[in-house]
Amino acid sequence: MLLSFKNLCVYLCLLSTLLVGIATSCSQAPRNVGAGRADTLHYAQWLAIERNEGFTLVTVRNPWQPEAALQRYVLVPKSDSLPAALPEATLVRTPVERAVMHNAVHARLAYDLGVGRRVVGLCDVDYVVGEQLRSALSDGRLHDAGSSVNFNMERCVALRGEAVFTSPLQDVSADALRAMGIPVVECADYMEPHPLGRAEWMKFFGLLFDCSRVADSLYTAVEADYRALAAQAAEQTERPRLMLDLPQGGTWYVPGGQSYLGTLLRDAGADYAFAADTHAGSIALGRERGLLEARRADVWLIRQATVANHTYSSLKREDPLFVTFRPWKERCIFVCNTLRSDFFERIPFQPHVLLRELVALLRKDGGVPAADAYFQSLEE
Repeated sequence: MLLSFKNLCVYLCLLSTLLVGIATSCSQAPRNVGAGRADTLHYAQWLAIERNEGFTLVTVRNPWQPEAALQRYVLVPKSDSLPAALPEATLVRTPVERAVMHNAVHARLAYDLGVGRRVVGLCDVDYVVGEQLRSALSDGRLHDAGSSVNFNMERCVALRGEAVFTSPLQDVSADALRAMGIPVVECADYMEPHPLGRAEWMKFFGLLFDCSRVADSLYTAVEADYRALAAQAAEQTERPRLMLDLPQGGTWYVPGGQSYLGTLLRDAGADYAFAADTHAGSIALGRERGLLEARRADVWLIRQATVANHTYSSLKREDPLFVTFRPWKERCIFVCNTLRSDFFERIPFQPHVLLRELVALLRKDGGVPAADAYFQSLEE
């Protein structure tokens, strides 16, 4: 069967990449780890960085099996020769200059670090909201790489991707990518229980893109602001009871007490309804339990992804029981439309922005939310 010119190019790229990956893996002998100098990470639980002569070893720990490693990466500058012996790990030559990313949150981080132009492919582009990413998509600097659960392998090869950034459990094509010799960077940052733990992952990105000075500086500023705001909130004597979001199909999904957002709500001065829960991810509630907790709340925050904004009237039509809740009666419902704001793209690595907003919102004298706040007062 004759191959078209396009398919032939893709085939040759696949073959050459595979041969390079095989040659690289065969030329490296195992090397003991633990002999280098470990970077001090104050909040990140699922990340470890170890500096060695000639390379940096990064371990992504497994959030579901904490005693095990999810992946290990050995980072070697492109300008250097490979050391004679390296640990058993995925080799990444740095800086990564052509990255393909499953998630807009990591693409946004690349722009914050000043290396956005190195992101050449992105999944789920229909859900991108941020201006920088939308602009890059419209002018052809950033390309559609398919969906995160149906990754476009041919597009990745055509884009000459040097690394693919994905999140564990989203990683449908990881084995095929690894077989091609393309490093798969497992981003388990979303499983970090503390907002600063997730933000601290930007140091890993700094190593991958050779912009560590910028990453370290940005993280230092984020940490300082976050800690100062949390200390300010801790001085408040009253902690309003808070409920989050709306039921979906009869089930109420809320952040666990040990999750990223659960921790942020606590640091903002809220008495979060599920603060005592021990889950690091979301928890699913029956409709009745969710309604009970919402009825007890003082403040109700709703994240929505709808074309038309929710209003008090639309919520009443959705469930007449809502009008019996204190937040309804006292007009303490605030909504963030995630289809119109970059909430999910920006906040994961800039948690201090949301913390500042919530600290003000939860204070009795906080007043009306600022015009650029993510959560706005629900309209009538």
